[in-house]
Amino acid sequence: MFVSYLKKAIILFLVLAFLLSIAYFTIPQYCTKAYLLILLFFFIITVGVHFLFLKKIQKKPEKFVRGLMVSNGIKIVSYLAFLILGLAFSSDVVSFLPVFIFLYICFSVFETHSLSRLSKTVSNNKNPK
Repeated sequence: MFVSYLKKAIILFLVLAFLLSIAYFTIPQYCTKAYLLILLFFFIITVGVHFLFLKKIQKKPEKFVRGLMVSNGIKIVSYLAFLILGLAFSSDVVSFLPVFIFLYICFSVFETHSLSRLSKTVSNNKNPK
């Protein structure tokens, strides 16, 4: 289950790296030099929190909702801390923010899609027909 998720996350990472590289060279005023660092941060947080979430629900599938809330809390605090640090120490705040928001949306859509498929799997395993 996690290996499949990791493969999809790596594909997403590579596609976004390619798109941001194109953006960096075509419209550099809207793409920070640290775009790969931001992308790597989102990738590590998303995959790491998903891995911890999967370990939690494999032990007790009935804790799906609680585990989901905890994992979302961890991600939001991590994103907020990174955003504050990025805005505080970045010399190009105007280009940092669009990249951060774009990656936040992309990874949020990816995570939502993955979790909706996972919730169907968990509910099917809990209530076999």
